[in-house]
Amino acid sequence: MENITAELSVKYKDLKSIVVALISGFLFVVSWYPVGCPIFILFAFIPLLLWENKILSKNTYQHRNYSSSHIFLYSFISFAIFNLARGWWVAMSVWFAILLPVFNATLMALVFTIYHYFRKAFSNKKKTILFFPLIWIMFENIHQSWDLNFPWFNLGNAFADMPAMVQWYEWLGASGGSLWILMVNTLLAITVISIHRNEMYLKYILISGSVLFIPIITSLIMYWNYKPNTEYPVNVVILQPNLDPYHEQYRLTADSVCSLILNMAEKEADSATDYVIAPESCLQEFGNEDELQNIPTIKRIMAFNDAYPKLNWIAGMSSYKPLHGIKTDAARKKIVKDFNGDIIDTFYYECSNIAVQIGKMTQENAITYRRKSYLTPTVEKMPFRKIFPFLESLSLDLGGTVGTLATDSKIRCFQNTNTGLTNGTLICYESVCGDLVRKFSLKGNDILFVITNDGWWGNTQGYRQHKSLSRLRAIENRRYICRSANTGVSCVIAPNGDILQQTPYWEQATLKAQVYAQKDKTFYAKHGAMVYRIVNIVFLISLFYVPLKIFFYFVQLVGLGFWTGLKSFVRWLFRLIKPRKS
Repeated sequence: MENITAELSVKYKDLKSIVVALISGFLFVVSWYPVGCPIFILFAFIPLLLWENKILSKNTYQHRNYSSSHIFLYSFISFAIFNLARGWWVAMSVWFAILLPVFNATLMALVFTIYHYFRKAFSNKKKTILFFPLIWIMFENIHQSWDLNFPWFNLGNAFADMPAMVQWYEWLGASGGSLWILMVNTLLAITVISIHRNEMYLKYILISGSVLFIPIITSLIMYWNYKPNTEYPVNVVILQPNLDPYHEQYRLTADSVCSLILNMAEKEADSATDYVIAPESCLQEFGNEDELQNIPTIKRIMAFNDAYPKLNWIAGMSSYKPLHGIKTDAARKKIVKDFNGDIIDTFYYECSNIAVQIGKMTQENAITYRRKSYLTPTVEKMPFRKIFPFLESLSLDLGGTVGTLATDSKIRCFQNTNTGLTNGTLICYESVCGDLVRKFSLKGNDILFVITNDGWWGNTQGYRQHKSLSRLRAIENRRYICRSANTGVSCVIAPNGDILQQTPYWEQATLKAQVYAQKDKTFYAKHGAMVYRIVNIVFLISLFYVPLKIFFYFVQLVGLGFWTGLKSFVRWLFRLIKPRKS
């Protein structure tokens, strides 16, 4: 009978753990844009944090101890629900891309498990919950920089569709938003624990309330009082040609696509127009970067511009560059054979996804371009290809150029050949990375353009999330953003994150707007993600606590007696492996 009761008790506690995981997962899902309410993200971690604390601080599971594998398993359930519910759309391009949100959930669960290990290493269990924000922020920093970068689900992005609450991103960026979310969750968890233990909980209530509400109040005041500089007007025409990337775009001739976008531009452009903006991969030629001025469609656009005094075009295309005997990391090998199959020449070249600024036929340096620098993993960059070269052949084909692409070694802004205004043009996935975008502002751009092709994801959350992320980039840099998307949504975003105009999805459309060049640089644009650097320093300092404890145990061994010190040291090591029992 006792064995049956014990088994039922274990199953009941397992069920409670699953419920905790489901509650956290549900809170993550309902907090994420474009259909959720981001307020819930401020509480989503609390069930997991309280559950982990209960396992660590008390031996409540009398019939079996919960190991770190259980921490990983149940936290994975939460993060898998979140990532799959809000990231399933990646499988619209190719079915096995569904592994991406699963992999992302695995990384998040691993981070939570590492946090659990760190807490086991320290004796003050309640306050060591503060390790959680530090470890998670370090994870986000790494996750936007390594070969498998996917910062799409960084926590600070949750407020992308509620810009009024995060105007202070102009100081700390979305990374500051991640820290804020984590600190609110952590402090509220500590408050609940303190109330449960009847320990000075009023102090924690006051601290948690301050951390929660002060940024919100500050942001609302900034939002209501923000006024952009209107001294330098910029007139733009944004094209949305709506070419189906699966069945139409890459089957049409380059000339027919060029005729389409020229006709669309002609209906809206006038003598005051500064820019016509066309989407990523809109120009269908595979152009030699050394001879862009000789490409037929670019020549047609240059001739079109001659009729308008201020006009420049921004458009996307795939390109290649012969290396003339120089081999680079992204170099590809081309073997030329004769009719008999004998090799007669071998040369190397690079491929890129580029944005081109096109001026007038009569101007010198009328053509300038920049390469996409923040590449999409597995599509434009095969991760760890230097270690595993055979992986290059597995790159996903989403139109345009396939395989690892060449990038720019430095930031390039475009200067209007007629007015001198400077713009930073972002290509698709680049708009997800706040640290890259702020470097364009630092370089001196007056306005930001985003060119993209989101048609691969169909009518899903994917294109909506991508559009919303540009609202955060507008706030971080206090720049107007003009976004041209092949199938939508194309839009104009104000420096406070408000959407001023937008097109419907999957319709051919054109936007005509007047925006304003902004000259001032924000704190975030100047200094970048200070949060990451500060957290790294704090975390490293906290790690010194462990070697200091070892040092003091050594002092005990020498000065207070060998056996006393040794027992203390062994007890401390034991706590690294097993939770302390009550």
